[in-house]
Order: sequence, then structure tokens, then C-alpha cells
Amino acid sequence: MNHHNDNEKADKGQPRRESERVRIRPTDAEFRFLLQTLPDQICLVSENGEVDFVNRETECPQGPRVGIAFIETVPPAHRDTASKAIEYVFRTQEPTSFEFRSPDDPHQWWLTRVAPLPEQSRTRDSETPHRILLVTTDTTDRKRLEAQVRQQQKLEAIGLLASGVAHEVNNPINSIMNFAALLRRQLKGSTKGLEFTNAIIEESRRVADIVRNLLSFARQDKNVNSPMECSIDEIVASTVSLIGGVLRHDHIEVTSKLNAPPELICRRHQIQQVLMNLMTNARDALNDRYEHAHPNKKIHIHTKVLETLDADSNPVRWLRITVADEGPGIPAEHLERIFDPFFTTKPPQRGTGLGLSVSIAIAEEHGGSLSGDNHPNGARFHLDLPIDNGDSWLPPDSRPQVRPDGAHS
Repeated sequence: MNHHNDNEKADKGQPRRESERVRIRPTDAEFRFLLQTLPDQICLVSENGEVDFVNRETECPQGPRVGIAFIETVPPAHRDTASKAIEYVFRTQEPTSFEFRSPDDPHQWWLTRVAPLPEQSRTRDSETPHRILLVTTDTTDRKRLEAQVRQQQKLEAIGLLASGVAHEVNNPINSIMNFAALLRRQLKGSTKGLEFTNAIIEESRRVADIVRNLLSFARQDKNVNSPMECSIDEIVASTVSLIGGVLRHDHIEVTSKLNAPPELICRRHQIQQVLMNLMTNARDALNDRYEHAHPNKKIHIHTKVLETLDADSNPVRWLRITVADEGPGIPAEHLERIFDPFFTTKPPQRGTGLGLSVSIAIAEEHGGSLSGDNHPNGARFHLDLPIDNGDSWLPPDSRPQVRPDGAHS
């Protein structure tokens, strides 16, 4: 009898649950609010190509509006592709997609997925037109990541190539040094001969140093991503050695004033990559300003120790590495964008716009920072790295705050 009562209660409760289920269905206003808060843009387009519905009107370049042709909102260069995609879905009732790029910003991309609406969305009235669904998503970040992956793959390939070349060069250089040493023994009585053999040995050692630095830069060690004690002075010197031949060819002089502590916890290869990027940018700036040799065609590198206070007012030491040039400087309108991925003022064959964005990411991974500004004679960049960090990175609130005048707090 108790089971019978339970069943009766269950039967009586069923309508209540059904009514509750009806009550929680969203209202039209709530449904539209949900659509408006979606990150994607959603459009319904009829067979005549006009927009019947759009959840918001600010996402795409020219902004779809109800009553206008969707194709008019697509940049002209991509309209043929978009038109074929829309026609395909109406004809086959199969989904497809197309991509288009902003005419104002070549790095801004969108992906539009086109799909037919299900049959139940149409009324029984046979005159109700077919409509299709278009969902547009901003894919700029995805494109940026894909470009960074491709760039990383290129760097890895270049590193492998450089490693192979360095190994091939290393053996004959060692042979040259050994034969020159033997020749020097045979020419003890010839001052001129000794001078030549000493020059051969000295230049061979210089090439051997470059090869060693190239191997170190290109090598993919298991511990390459592990922070370890490094000599910043040695990293700076080896980087200058690597790029020195190119700079000498461009008549660029490098001056350095190094006051770094003996050791610093960092990822050596990443810091070297940052310095290479900064010096390469300085070289390009100097070549833009001075086509040929000039007494001011210089890159200055110096290091110094700064001290700030952390959130608990404890002193924190930082190493600042400054790379400055005597080029034209950074235009004021570009200062806020120089670290944006893909931002570059160089022609396509000279730059990808990824160097500084990768460099600032490396600095931040080390618990440090990278900043750029102008000084009276050109541009300069400050790479700040924590000294007393042990095996952990410090929080951002204790990093040196660089003001436009280059001072720090």
C-alpha cells in the first residue's frame, strides 16, 4: 500500500516538474542576451543574400546589418570566395567555411562557418524562404600562434644547419692551427715568417671562438630550457662575436661597458636570443640612417646593477642590460606598438615583426622585463633580469619601473 501511495505522489508530482521545466525556458529577451554575449558573430542570411538577423553589429570590418547583403560586409578581395561558399550551402545543404582578412590590418583574420538551418526551423508554410547560418570567429590569435610555430620551426632548422656548418668548419680550423704551430717551430729564425704564422694562429683562434659560440647557440641540449648559473658578460661577448662579422661588414662599431655580477640564474640561449634580436634591430636602424661608414655608426652595450624594493620593502637586485644605437630613434607613434606581434616598419624581406614580441616574452618568463625608448642620439632597450632569484622567478611588482627619461624607481 505504501508503494501505491508513492506512485500516486509521483504521478501528482509529474505535472509540477513539467510546469517547472516550461518555466525555466528562456524568454526571447534572455535568448537575445545570450546571443549578444557570445564572442562570435552570428547571422541568418536568406536566399536573396540579405541579413535577416545578426546577434551584434560591431565584430566584422564593415558590420553586417539587417536588410543589407552579407557579401557587402566582406572585404572586396574575399567576396568571390564568400559568395561561392554561401551559394554552395544553399545548393547542397552542406556546411562549409571561408576565411577573410581585414583590408586595414593584414594581421586581422576572421573565419566564417556557413551551415544550413535544420528543416524544423522552417514553418509549414512552403513560402517560408530557406535561410543559412553564418558564424564568424576572430582567428587572429590562432593565426599568430601558427606563425610563431612556423617561425620556431624555421629557427630550429637554421640551428640544425648552423650546427652542421660549424662542425664542418671546426675540423679544418683545428688543422690550420696545428699546421701553423708546426710551421712556427720551423721558422724560428725568420721574424717575418713568425709574424705571419702568429697571425694565422690568432685568426684561426678567432674563427674557432666564433664556431664554438655558433655551436653553443644552435645546440639543442636537454637542459637548454632549464635556468642555470650563467655569466652575462660571457653571453654578451659571445653574442657580439657571433654577429661581429656582419657588423664589421656594415662598418658598425660595438662598444661595451660591462659591470654584471659574476653569475646570474637564467636560460643562456634565450638571453642570447634577446641580445641578438636587439643588436640586429640596432644594426638595421644604423644602416637606415648611415648608408656607408660614419663615426656615429655605433652600438653601445652596457650592464649595471639596480636595486628596488619588493612588496614587503625588502631590497631586490636587478641586472639591467642596455643596448643602444645612434640611429634615427623610434617614432613616437610606434613606441606603444613595438612589442606587438607582427608589428614592423621593415619591408617583408627584412623582418617578420616577431623579434621584439618573442624577446619580451622571454624577459617575462625570467621574471624580468624589456622596455624601449629613445635617448638623445637614437633608440635604446633595457633588459632587466632578477639577480637574487635563486630557483624561482620574482613577482612583477618588484621589477624596475622605467620612466620615459630612463630613470628607475
